[in-house]
Amino acid sequence: MEKIISILSLTYFSNSLYSYIISAVLFFAALWFLYFLRKVVFKKLEELAGKTETDLDDLAVKLIKKIKNPEYQIIAFYFSVRHLTRSSSFDYALKMVLVLFLTYRFLTVVEEVFSYWLSKLEKDKGTSIPALTSVRIIFRVIIWIMAILFVLHNAGAKIGALLTSLGIGGVAVALAAQTILGDIFNFFVILLDRPFTKGDFIVLGGNISGVVEEIGLKSIKIRSLAGELITVTNTKVFADTIQNYATMKERRIVSSLGVIYQTPQDKIKKIPNIIKECVEKFSDTRFDRANLNKLNSYSLDFEFVYYIKNPDYAFYMNTHEKILNEIISVFEKEKISFAYPTQTLFLQK
Repeated sequence: MEKIISILSLTYFSNSLYSYIISAVLFFAALWFLYFLRKVVFKKLEELAGKTETDLDDLAVKLIKKIKNPEYQIIAFYFSVRHLTRSSSFDYALKMVLVLFLTYRFLTVVEEVFSYWLSKLEKDKGTSIPALTSVRIIFRVIIWIMAILFVLHNAGAKIGALLTSLGIGGVAVALAAQTILGDIFNFFVILLDRPFTKGDFIVLGGNISGVVEEIGLKSIKIRSLAGELITVTNTKVFADTIQNYATMKERRIVSSLGVIYQTPQDKIKKIPNIIKECVEKFSDTRFDRANLNKLNSYSLDFEFVYYIKNPDYAFYMNTHEKILNEIISVFEKEKISFAYPTQTLFLQK
């Protein structure tokens, strides 16, 4: 027994053999526990996540599964040597290994979450956004630069001067490229606020209209009705009023017509009902009102309002044309004459 105790008391690098054995036991126990979590607990969490409607838990499980065997072993080793007497060089090496491991894992988590958010935006919009590829690249460059600076700081490097230089350079670049940076900022506003998506028909400021073909980091491209491609900067987009016709559920139509003053009173009273019947003959319309609204210089003006349930512009024009033809046909049968500019000259005898 004394011989065993004396063997266990042998010291190597300021630690007894007994301490090393305890560390080995702790290492394998911690490793077994981590593998148990991965194979049993995490597996169960993955099954539960697959049964839920949300995909956030699926993302969490995916991030956990990215942790590899060497990382489990580093974690177990770190906890197993905590009670040992360690040299400063050993602590420094262990610290740097942990910093590298944690920094890399943090980067992968941030990248995965950011990619998930961008993919969610594309999925919600129902279309792919080519500019998001550039956004991913820019984001990766930024966080990798930050990660390198973090590792250098923990390694003992003096990065104060470097950060100062980067700060001054960043201010200079920001001042020189404030327009470009404003366009990039508004690109993210477009993604978050969603005033339009690719394929929507929009009108900007009342004078630029067309179908959105591309949403870029600096500008959007609109294909006008005439066929030309119009490029508008993202800053200009938000400086104007945006009318998005793609979100219309139905189209409200306000129209008017005029009849001559010689129209009999009984027929004037019938005109609103005539208009209503002509509108309601079509299944995709919803009549609102028809009224005599103005006594013009040469006509009695009627205004009528109705809705077309299909927002398509071509469908609206075809339906409106049919309604007007129907009104003309009924007016002919009723002998109601449309007004046109006339002048009546009365001669005094």
